[in-house]
Amino acid sequence: MKLNGRKTGFLLFFISLAVFVLSSFTVMAREEGLPTELLIFEEVPVVITASKYEQPITEAPSTISIITSEEIRQSGIRNIPELLRSLPGVEIITSKASQTDVGIRGDLGLLYNGLLVMIDGRSVYQDFQGATAWRRLEIGLEEVDRIEIIRGPGSALYGANAFTGVVNIITKSPEKMKGTLVSLSGGNFSSRDLALYHADVKDNFSYKVSGGWEETDRWNNPGEDSMDASRFNGVVEYEIDEKSKFVLSTGMNTGESEIFLSGMGGTYDMDIDSTYLKAEYKHPQGYIRTFWNRNKVEGSRQGAMNLRISALSNVSDLELQHSFDFDFCVGHHVTWGASYRHNTISSGQLDESHESNLFAVYLQDELRLNDKLLLNLGARFDHHPISKEVSPRGSLIYIPKEDHVVRLVAGTSFRAPSYVELYSNTTQGIITFLGNRDLNPEEIVSYDVGYEFPMFKKKAKGRINFFYNEMDKIIEDILIAPLPPTFMYFNDGKKNVRGCEAGLDFLITDWLTGFTNYTYQRVKDGPVGTRNSAPEYKVNTGLRCNFDNGLSAGVTAHYVDTYETDTTMGKVDSYVLLNGRIGYKFPNTDTEIAIAVYNMLHDRLRQYSTGDEVGTKGTLTINCKF
Repeated sequence: MKLNGRKTGFLLFFISLAVFVLSSFTVMAREEGLPTELLIFEEVPVVITASKYEQPITEAPSTISIITSEEIRQSGIRNIPELLRSLPGVEIITSKASQTDVGIRGDLGLLYNGLLVMIDGRSVYQDFQGATAWRRLEIGLEEVDRIEIIRGPGSALYGANAFTGVVNIITKSPEKMKGTLVSLSGGNFSSRDLALYHADVKDNFSYKVSGGWEETDRWNNPGEDSMDASRFNGVVEYEIDEKSKFVLSTGMNTGESEIFLSGMGGTYDMDIDSTYLKAEYKHPQGYIRTFWNRNKVEGSRQGAMNLRISALSNVSDLELQHSFDFDFCVGHHVTWGASYRHNTISSGQLDESHESNLFAVYLQDELRLNDKLLLNLGARFDHHPISKEVSPRGSLIYIPKEDHVVRLVAGTSFRAPSYVELYSNTTQGIITFLGNRDLNPEEIVSYDVGYEFPMFKKKAKGRINFFYNEMDKIIEDILIAPLPPTFMYFNDGKKNVRGCEAGLDFLITDWLTGFTNYTYQRVKDGPVGTRNSAPEYKVNTGLRCNFDNGLSAGVTAHYVDTYETDTTMGKVDSYVLLNGRIGYKFPNTDTEIAIAVYNMLHDRLRQYSTGDEVGTKGTLTINCKF
């Protein structure tokens, strides 16, 4: 359904604001106030991703959002990337039933590789192309404790791929998951998601294991699998003393998925196998972490079995971090760390097998200037085979009074060229793609000003952010020969994104909560301009109900303005995506049944110009814990 552009977005935004304001005045007119435990600001969330150590979210040196496990449950959404759609400044493309890609603040695309994605601090992007297989993670949705999302460059702490942001998926501890949980989901398009979780604690030892199987048909061809995959994850923890512990974890995901490549790449049926092993020593003052990731992909283009893609990569990573406090004129909290990463990769699409060694050191100092003012300064040095990069970041946080936060952030970041961009030597049909060993990293300079504040006697929390991102040396595939068509990668792109994000979380009654947010962003491409553009306006709004009798319900609406996907592939028409859920938790049990509908308006909409039309999907989920 085509919509009248920004008018529809503004209408959704102001309707949700009007609902909140009118209902708030009604509630305040008949009652003095809500119980203390229901106030939005009564408990300040703690985050870890912004500084690599636990801190109140009000003191985080980056613009950061949290999605909690309760919000995940009430959303009815059954995959992690779709959960991020409700946040301001987050770009979502669902191009296949099995493929959803995520970008930040006007930078996005198929198999987007400018966002660092982690599970409990372990990077999960595939080094071959730098992208994340969002639908093929080793964990299940029910074991996610929270998701922390940084909107803004993160190379000052995380290095190369934290170009426009960082997503850290934090899982529940065995203590939180103690017991056995069975989760069964099914719906149209032959969608099925079956999962089993078990966790227990024995003296100083604790453990959790999970396994699952997920399948769904294609949007454009029901009856044909878009994804058929199995997963496993296991964690063992040993508590050394009250402050420190050792954690060992392993997991895998194996099966088939459709993968849609941009441009003339087409859709490939891919066998994807991922395995990891991680060991970590944790202490309040730091950690030592090592992990191994193995990713194998192999498949052929739909309708052209002779066009194949294959890659095998192994990553070994070691990182240590230490924090300490001291006083010199003001209070200092210093964090330093070092990391080493070894990559090996072989692929039929590369000129030869490759390996690389990456070294990095970083330093961050949080200066508590007084009770209301914090200054956070940090930088990281990365030694890559093709370059040496220094990424600084500075943040000034001013807390003028309780629950009010003003945040100013400036920093730089970079994205190292992927193996595909450096070393490609492949022909798909009549089209040849060549890598370029002379590529430089992509660069971004970012500025961010934000203000968070309470409203209506702490029944609401408002926030507004203004940002400006200047990107340079963007890597583009450029036609260098017309016959036969030959493309090569060059640092020819430039891009500026400036925008504003405004949002409100509100509590109307003790059983009704809601949110609304609005994003405006103006994307200005450079002379080449083939990097995917982004919608100028976006609105997200939602209401959630929880009743004492076990009933719960929720609805979310997302408006996305018209935008060009790139200069050759056309545009995406504006659309409204409406999702809903209703659930019932049986009394005196840990059993809940829920029905969720994705795309309730039944519009055959596209989120990428040449992607599949996204249909309506209904899902029945039963969770039983004992």
